[in-house]
Amino acid sequence: MVASSLSGLGVLRWGAIRVSQLGLLLCAAGLGLCALPWWPATAVGALLIGLGYGPITPASSHILARTTPSERMSLVFSVKQTGVPLGSLLAGAIVPSLMLATDWQA
Repeated sequence: MVASSLSGLGVLRWGAIRVSQLGLLLCAAGLGLCALPWWPATAVGALLIGLGYGPITPASSHILARTTPSERMSLVFSVKQTGVPLGSLLAGAIVPSLMLATDWQA
């Protein structure tokens, strides 16, 4: 919530692409910390992932608002807003079955 609320200022100052890149960098650093077998590193990693995930929606909305024709704006934004939850739903439905059907190396 903190990163999302502050990212609007970052988008205006540095641009949506740069803010998205910073978010990806924070998520990558967080994932790297979460891979360490030490709970404080995992806690900091989770915080970094949250901070990196927050700016994605405002930055992508800024890019889409500038590049989408006005007659397609509602369709594009509705697909954008429903795509992530739908992807999460599909992953939650498919991944457990794949885990049971294959070994860990797959």
